[in-house]
Amino acid sequence: MKIPSNKEEFLVWPPIGGGMGVFVGTTWFHLFPMYHELLLRQEGESIYAGYLFPVAMAVAFAIRLHGKYWLGFGWAAFVSYCFALAFALFHPESGLSASMLVIFTCLSIMFVVQSLLLFAKRLWWRHEK
Repeated sequence: MKIPSNKEEFLVWPPIGGGMGVFVGTTWFHLFPMYHELLLRQEGESIYAGYLFPVAMAVAFAIRLHGKYWLGFGWAAFVSYCFALAFALFHPESGLSASMLVIFTCLSIMFVVQSLLLFAKRLWWRHEK
């Protein structure tokens, strides 16, 4: 078996990815019920806009992008999630904090879906060749 040229990358990413997964996994149950409650407080079809719109935007963007950008969008999702969690610590009942929490959570959902689709596209493209 040939040692890959980017061996250091394979040695570094599993611990970092595992740490990020533990962080998101332990804070997920705090952030998303708050996000869902804030969506229910808004007038109109906010549930569809809060969940379907970020997914539809991610699909639309992922179709046009190359699969090699999946990791960058994964990092963007993590950073957006951290910002959303930071705004969740400030009482989100207030106007600005609630709006920023909804925006950053929507961005996080969009970037996660986009990163997963681009990763699948990268694997499929590599398999095609």
